[in-house]
Amino acid sequence: MPISRIQKFEDGSILGLWQISETIDDLIPLAILTHDELEQLYKFKSATRQLHWLAWRALIHRIAPSSPFSLIYDNNGKPFPNDYSFQLSVSHSGNWASCLINPTHPVGLDIEAIQERVLKVKERFLSSEELEYFLSLGNDPLIFTILWSTKEAVFKYIGRKGIDIRQQIKIEPFSPHVSHTFYVNIRDNSNHNRLMLNWENIDDKYLIVYTR
Repeated sequence: MPISRIQKFEDGSILGLWQISETIDDLIPLAILTHDELEQLYKFKSATRQLHWLAWRALIHRIAPSSPFSLIYDNNGKPFPNDYSFQLSVSHSGNWASCLINPTHPVGLDIEAIQERVLKVKERFLSSEELEYFLSLGNDPLIFTILWSTKEAVFKYIGRKGIDIRQQIKIEPFSPHVSHTFYVNIRDNSNHNRLMLNWENIDDKYLIVYTR
């Protein structure tokens, strides 16, 4: 089983990373599906979608507490265990799937492919202040993929719709070529929260960003 990594952090979070090489039939028994979930699986027309969906479920059963649970979704489409034993964030891209859990507080993560096209849409997810600073480091697809992935991870951490990712999620200045740990300020109505995140390459084509 190609689990690439299971990492435990001091705050109780557990990060799992799975490099998918199995077939759909290989993953079905590992994902421990309910009858309803099995029916849902076959509604996905894309084989890639089925593999991603199965892989992160198989992974969550490897890293989560051993008490039995099933996965359900809240009104915003975010998955969580029916026994509320932990909070969860999932992501997948290419042949990678990942899960991040914590027993007490929200988490967020995102996997992205490093691609040039992110440079064409950077104005859609970055504020003018963020653009000014990070463009000073160079028009680098790696940097702007990290920034996009950060906005996605924090959006999942917040866990609800209606967030303006340009103005309410602000990435503090840092150099990705120097540091893999950085901070984000969340301005959600009257609340102001400062959140620490990490980024890293998981191979030469994909990176992951996750909350700490």
